[in-house]
Amino acid sequence: MNQMTEQSNHDLCLLAIEQKKNLELEYLSLGATLHAIKERQAFESGWSSWEEYCMELKMSESSISKLLRIYEIFVLRYAIEQPKLAAAGGWSTLAELLPLVSPQETSRERVEELLEIVTTQTRSDARKTIKGAVDGSPEDCNHADTYIIRICCDCPERWEIKPSWMENEEGTSRT
Repeated sequence: MNQMTEQSNHDLCLLAIEQKKNLELEYLSLGATLHAIKERQAFESGWSSWEEYCMELKMSESSISKLLRIYEIFVLRYAIEQPKLAAAGGWSTLAELLPLVSPQETSRERVEELLEIVTTQTRSDARKTIKGAVDGSPEDCNHADTYIIRICCDCPERWEIKPSWMENEEGTSRT
């Protein structure tokens, strides 16, 4: 590949990175706009309800709710700069942090720590860290003392499938 083509390819890749960053900033801006619309009930100027307005946006109420919560919590409550939020991986990544952030109990320092996790780790690793923090499960459990639970899809039967050193006479036990 000649040097000109290589430079052109690199520039194209950099353009996509810049566009993604701008897209995430626009989502955060959309959250701010939606917050203002809902607070002022501006949707009443042409729609009969907030739900009808959401349908006009062609976005799910769930996505809109997440954008609103991200704006209200990260921007309004904790005054985190929007470029920093965009660098954390975007609004969908921030939405995954929402269960870990309680506006009444979480300090700004803890929010900064969480943002550092999602900014510096791969998305997969960050999700493991977040999942462990949300449900208390270990990120990667490598303990020898583990077993599998088998659940029937047709009935409520459950079986613990234990390693041979943990087995009872039948090899499995019903729970």
